[in-house]
Parts: sequence; C-alpha cells; structure tokens
Amino acid sequence: MKTLLARLAGELLLLLPLLSACASTPEGQRKLPPLEFVGASSFGSSRLAQVVAEEVGEALQSQWTHSAVDDGAFAVERFYASQGFAFATVGYELEADAKGRERARFLVEEGPRVALRSLRFEGLRSLRGERLEGFFPRVGRSGDSLSFEREAQDTGPPWWVESELADACMALEDHLYRSGYLDARVTPPHTSFDAPRRNADVLIEVVEGVRSTLVEVRLEGAPEDEAARLQHSATEFVGRAYSPLLGGALRARLEEQLAERGYPDARAIVGDAERDEDGATRLEVQIRPGERVRIASIEIRGTRRTRAATILELLELEPGDVYSVQDERDSFRALYQSGLFTTVSVGLAPGEGPERVLVVEVEEATASEFYLEPGYGSYERLRIGMGWKLRNLFGTGRSLELDASLAELAQKGSISLVTPRFLGSDVRSTLSVFSSRRIEPSFTNLENGASWILGRRFSRRVTATLGYEFKDTSVSDVDVIGAPAQALVDSVEISSIKFTPVHDARDSFLMPTRGTISRLAFEFADAAIGSELDFTRLSPSLSFYHPAWSGSVLALSWRGGVIIPIHSTSDIPLQERFFNGGENTVRSFREDQLGPTDAQGNPVGGETFQVLSAELRQALRGNLEGALFVDTGNVQLEHADFFSTEDFRSGVGIGLRYRLPIGPIRVDYAVNPDPRDSESRAVLHFTVGMAF
Repeated sequence: MKTLLARLAGELLLLLPLLSACASTPEGQRKLPPLEFVGASSFGSSRLAQVVAEEVGEALQSQWTHSAVDDGAFAVERFYASQGFAFATVGYELEADAKGRERARFLVEEGPRVALRSLRFEGLRSLRGERLEGFFPRVGRSGDSLSFEREAQDTGPPWWVESELADACMALEDHLYRSGYLDARVTPPHTSFDAPRRNADVLIEVVEGVRSTLVEVRLEGAPEDEAARLQHSATEFVGRAYSPLLGGALRARLEEQLAERGYPDARAIVGDAERDEDGATRLEVQIRPGERVRIASIEIRGTRRTRAATILELLELEPGDVYSVQDERDSFRALYQSGLFTTVSVGLAPGEGPERVLVVEVEEATASEFYLEPGYGSYERLRIGMGWKLRNLFGTGRSLELDASLAELAQKGSISLVTPRFLGSDVRSTLSVFSSRRIEPSFTNLENGASWILGRRFSRRVTATLGYEFKDTSVSDVDVIGAPAQALVDSVEISSIKFTPVHDARDSFLMPTRGTISRLAFEFADAAIGSELDFTRLSPSLSFYHPAWSGSVLALSWRGGVIIPIHSTSDIPLQERFFNGGENTVRSFREDQLGPTDAQGNPVGGETFQVLSAELRQALRGNLEGALFVDTGNVQLEHADFFSTEDFRSGVGIGLRYRLPIGPIRVDYAVNPDPRDSESRAVLHFTVGMAF
C-alpha cells in the first residue's frame, strides 16, 4: 500500500505544472481607479467592477472622468436588466480622496427581480408547443397550446428580460417570413406586471397572413440539350414554402448545374413572383447560358521542383474535356490533399470563347520536414517519437518517410515510400520496410519485415486499406514455463494479406465529442503465399461519443479479436496471441496481466479477447478534463470461446486529462473490485492519448 501511495504521489507531481497553467486572470478583468457600489446586494462588487471594466477599462487611464463613470453606470444598469431586474436604476457621483484622486461611487437601486410568469400568443397558427421553445428558450415546457405557463424548475424561474423577448419576436417574424408567410408581423411584447412588480405576464400578437407556396417554375432560354435536366431540377422546388430566399436557392442550383455541364458563365435570372390571393406562387426564370467551354490547354504556375506530369496526374480535367465546375473542385481537392503544396488555385483564365485555358497555380511546401514528439506510457515509460519526411521525391509527388519510436521497453522504426495516386488513380500506395523490438511481460518480441499497403478514401467518412505483409518474428527471454505454455514458444515467418475498412464519423481525431468510429481488421496467412503460420484473424472495434450535457461527453467502446489457426497450424505462438489489461484496455490491470497464465503467473495470452469501456468525460477548467470510467474484458485460450461471457474482469476509476496539440496527457486511477491472488487492488496509469 505504501508503494502504491508513493507512486501515486510521484505521478501526481508531474501534473502540478499543468494545473498551475490552468490558473489565469478572469477574462475582461482590468485594473480600475478606486470605485465602490452602494445598494448592490444581488451581485458582488468584483462582478459589477468587471462589468464596468469591460465597458470603459481600455479607454480609462489613471483616473475617472465624468464620461467614463457615466458609461460605467449605464453598463451596470444594462447588466441588471439582463438578469431580470427590470426597474433597476444606477446613478453615480464622483468625490476626491485625500490625495485628490477621483473615486467613483455607483448608486444602485435594484428594485424587484421580475419573473416571467406567463407568455401567451394570439394569432399564431403555424408553430406550436416545443417548436416555440427554440425562440423562447428560457421559458418552461408546453403542450400543444399557444401559451407557455412557467413551471417550477430546479434552476429557478425564467426572468423577464425585455431585450431577450424583443430579439425572440424578431427571430420569430424572420422564421415566419422564411416559411412563406411574407406578410407576417409579430408585435413587440405587451407586458403587464402584478402589484409588487415581481411577476410579468406577456402577450405577443402575431398576424401570419397567407402562406405562399411555389406551384410552378417556367424556364426560358435554356440550352436545348439541357432543358429537360434543368426543368427537372426546378420542379424539385415546387411545393415548398416560397420566399425570395427560395428563389435565390433555385437560381444557385440552376447555375451550378449548368457550370457542371460546361457553361461556366451561365446566369439564371429569377423574375418577380406571381402570387395569387391563396398564396399560390409562380416564377419565371430566364436562362442565359453563355458558351459551352472546353479546356484548350492547362497552364501550371508556381512550380520549382514538381514535374508538370505530377500535377496533371492529379487533375480531373485535361485538354479537350468539357469544363465542369465539379471536376475543377475535385482537382483542387486532390492537389491540396497531396500534401505537396501549401496553397492551391484552380480555375479558368479570364476570357471568352468556347475554348479556354485552365490555370493551376500552386505554392510548393518545404521539401523536407523533421518532427520530434515526446510521449509517456505507464508500461513503456518515457518514449520519443521522431521522423523525417522528404516530400516530392525527384518532383514525382512521392515522398520518402522515416519514422522511429524509442522507449525503455520498445523500439521500432520504418522507411516508407508513399505514392499519393498509384498509377494515376485515387489509391494511395505505401511500400514499407520495418523493424521493432518490444519487451513484453513474459517474453521479448523482435519483428523484421516489409509491407505494401494500398488505401483509398471512398467518402469523407469511409476509407479502406488492402495490402500484403511479410515479417520474420522471433521471441527471446521467455519466462513462461510448463509443457502447455512452452508449446506456444516459436519463431516463424508470416506472410499475410490484410484488409481494413473504416467508417469514421467523429468530429475530432484526438478529442472526439460526438460521432462514431467503426473498424474491422482482417488478416489471412497461408502457406500458399509463403507463410510458416496459417491463420485467419479478425479484429473488430466500435466507439461511440455523445455530449451528455454542457462540457461533458459520454464515450462507449467495444473492441475484440479472434485468431483462428487453420490447415496444419494447431498452436498460435505467443507473439501473435491476444493480451488484455493496461492503460488502453482494462485499466485495473497492468500491461497484459488480465487473462490466462502459466504456473508462475506469467501471461500466455489467448486466441480471442474482448474489451468494453464506458467513460464520462467532463470539462473542468481550461484544458483540464476529468473522467469516470468502467472497463470490463477477458481473454480466452481457444478461439471457439469468442462469444463466451465467462471470466470477464472489470475495473472502475477516475481520471484527469490535459489537452495538448499532440493529444491529451492522461492520468487514470483504476480499482479492481474483485482482485485475485497476486493481482493489484488498484493501478495508476500515466500516458499520452485517449484510451479509445
């Protein structure tokens, strides 16, 4: 226990610089000449002084002026009104102290704080109940009636704030206009107060008028070969509520469609709407297509090292093609995502005529880049990641990348040749040679090999990789004992095919707050492709992130794996088996300590595993975040037990994260609710990056 407490204290000492960095002066706080507040009881002097400082602090020098104190009094009065003190008044006086310095005294008469007791609407038919809450969010719930009655709430009553109600009425009128009620009018709120002036009843009168609906769109002047397509697009707008904004959207759609079909100068001119008394609205649109344009040639500007052929390979347009604005955008995206350029511009050169020059202007990125990233893990301890990238190798767009990671218990390195567009396609090719050494709890694993991976992005969220890998794996310093465990010790050459589709809908790679990510890693090794070990391996995972309340995120994750020996293979060696426990799996265990062991308690892994985690993350202050988490998982010796619910082990704990550009620094303290012999009751992990 003493050892655990000493380690806990040592790890927490590492956080002290981070915690001190969180302390900062409140935003907007500025030093002011002497001032005081008389009659203020609902808010402290420091809060009111901050209101004054935000109003006059930058303009004020060493002493008060009448204009500055007058502005300050007005700001305090506005602040009171925004907090529901509808009748608050703030006066002021200036007096000189013994040294002749002016002191500002603000004289506050707060008056009653006014609660919004009820809010009624007259003449409003198109919006009901909950939809009204979007415009009047401080008012309580309602059913289908057109009035809000305040209910008792734990957060207290909604206060009557005249400016907020007026803004909400303007927003409601704008919404009605956009919804086709072109003659809608929302009157300013009419308010009546009770005798003590502590409760307000508000009436809002609405005149909606007739709703306008688009019933017909007539096109004139469209190119003969595009008329049917354009009319079909225009017809999609029929039946919608009409406002001039809809006419603007129709114009943009028609011009975009023409630009995609080779008419970059096309204009769609929407005429005045013809509106009947019942709201039926008709539009006439004049199409001025201009000439259909083909690409005469491509002019490339700004290159020093990059070959013209490299850029042309990335473009979706070539000489002789009919111009398309979508192809132009796709070309821009491909150039920018190649990583070869810091700025990119793609567009037609100014001019007229059916043939025009496509101008591609770029600014090349630096030829080489070096990075150095420190890290830390509870098991590997201090680690240093480093790398060097040589971009645009010989002007071909390819890059040469060297990556290495050094830690006390693990070292790895790789050299990769990356081709962004393999054979001119959207496929990214990565040819790598790698080597790694890692000291596991019960053995040391050494790998040397090479791989060729092809990757493609199918959409903003969906990617997939397909490749081949050959590696020579060997083990040493093996601690496992006993005949069954020793049968798992083997050095083998593995030749395998890998396929990994990924669907990533997260809003952030490092610190997601919403969305999901799912991944399925498939690997097949067989003697037919030169492997000494025959197996099929599947490693699926799914993570889900959702905001629970302000500043919080609920994160859920399931990860699993199964490796199935096939053909002549009967045993999967230690270095290819699954292990569980550690900073990124079940955190109440140390690295790899969850699961089957030999007679001496050394982990031997298994052919299948699962991990389920739930974590509630809460922003605390600045970049500091807290977390509560629950992990559970298992490891089974045989792959046939993948769906077994036996021998799941759990952990519960708390954590702190401090966000940095390279990822969060994370401290997790996890407790094992049911420790067995030789298992720790609690484990502290200190690392960089999220658990999932």
